[in-house]
Amino acid sequence: IVTRILAAVGFQLESTEIDRFVKQPTKLTSVESLWRGYYHMRQLHRKDLLEARRLFQSAIEDDPELGSAYGLLAGTYTQEHSQGWSLDPTHMDRAWKLATRGVELDPNAGACHGILGVIEISRGNWRQAVKHEDRAIALDPCVPWAHALRGVALAQGHQRLEASRSIKRALRLDPKPPHGLLMALAYINMGAGRTTEAIKLLEKVRQDMHDNILARVGLIAYHQREGDTAYARELAAQIL
Repeated sequence: IVTRILAAVGFQLESTEIDRFVKQPTKLTSVESLWRGYYHMRQLHRKDLLEARRLFQSAIEDDPELGSAYGLLAGTYTQEHSQGWSLDPTHMDRAWKLATRGVELDPNAGACHGILGVIEISRGNWRQAVKHEDRAIALDPCVPWAHALRGVALAQGHQRLEASRSIKRALRLDPKPPHGLLMALAYINMGAGRTTEAIKLLEKVRQDMHDNILARVGLIAYHQREGDTAYARELAAQIL
């Protein structure tokens, strides 16, 4: 019923997502909250991120056994941490608990496996991260961010050729990529010695995203190293 109503109002579900639920969602409102939240999460602005968190929490309140909602809610904490918007040391542990709970409820919730991969990346466990992202991809092969995160994990392990392939798959799936994909591609280029391409990508993200701290941190490190301290100070002032 949920699927038919969503189709009637114009929602497009990715890669047979509804069919993959071990426990079918029981309320239309919970699924609507997930997709509205996912839109806000992709914007990569802190204000949108907090709205996404509210919507994902609402989905869980409406349907406590909806596993993917736990994974997406966990993603708001990993994103807030990785973007530098919060220094709360409990964020990653909270994300781990939420994503783990989501997998317990629904082993086929790709979002939960994807976020467990993010947490392993933050811990430096790139091989384990790749395993989680491979699982997320197997469940939802058309979702670009799992491919991108696989690329980030591989880059962490200095597997740069395969990392680039994963990022390119993500870009093919999303012709108008969110800035998170551009950031991932920038850092892979930087690690591979393609500094000019990396800096161009970071500058694009900086210009488009007034509250993106991570891009500015990368640019500060680069320009400080190159002796352009004036521009490095200007970028630091933008963060402060």
